[in-house]
Amino acid sequence: KTRHLMRIIFSLFALFSFLDFLIAQDGATSTRTQEIGLNATSLFNEFFDFNNDPTALVPYHFTYKSLNANGKGFRMGAGLSSNRSKGQPNNNFSSGEEQHRNFASVSLRLGWERQWQIAKHWSLVHGWDGLTGFNHSKFTNTEGNDEVKLTDNRIHVGVGTLIGMQFMFNEKVGLATEANLYLIHTFGSTKEEFNGFSNEEDDSDPFNITSLDFDLPTNLFIFMRF
Repeated sequence: KTRHLMRIIFSLFALFSFLDFLIAQDGATSTRTQEIGLNATSLFNEFFDFNNDPTALVPYHFTYKSLNANGKGFRMGAGLSSNRSKGQPNNNFSSGEEQHRNFASVSLRLGWERQWQIAKHWSLVHGWDGLTGFNHSKFTNTEGNDEVKLTDNRIHVGVGTLIGMQFMFNEKVGLATEANLYLIHTFGSTKEEFNGFSNEEDDSDPFNITSLDFDLPTNLFIFMRF
């Protein structure tokens, strides 16, 4: 599975690198524009919380684009998340039971896009992405000598399209949002381990899931143009 995944990632990278090469040749006589962005959705929610509902965050924290004079070019997004917690279960009595939770994820997308300026400060964006990522989560419940571990590891690959809008505050700083439609295949396994239990056996369940995911344009990216 790992070898198959690496072939998919390499093929996607080669495809979009070739597209970017063709675009670069098309705009070789002009200066290319670079954009570096940051997902600022959480920051905006702190100041403009209209309905008290948390916005679902896409897994991409940073973005990069390299565009020619016609607004065509390479795009990428990357994200890294991790979290650890430790505590006791919510119950009405005291016990020696402890719970540990660990989570980590890595996400990457590579693609191509084109921008059309439709007004003085506004641009329409359309493009295509190839994406991949890895998620790991582990839950451990310990009570005395008894321990239960639940581990979930999954890898996803996908492809899809997007449409979005950009607003430029000035020549250098702008705000962007987009809607994505991705066909994603996820595979991995969930493992349950029992330590200290005499009547329980470890169990592992592999899975393969294909889904069509649609992300609304609720995430805001602030970017700088060079």
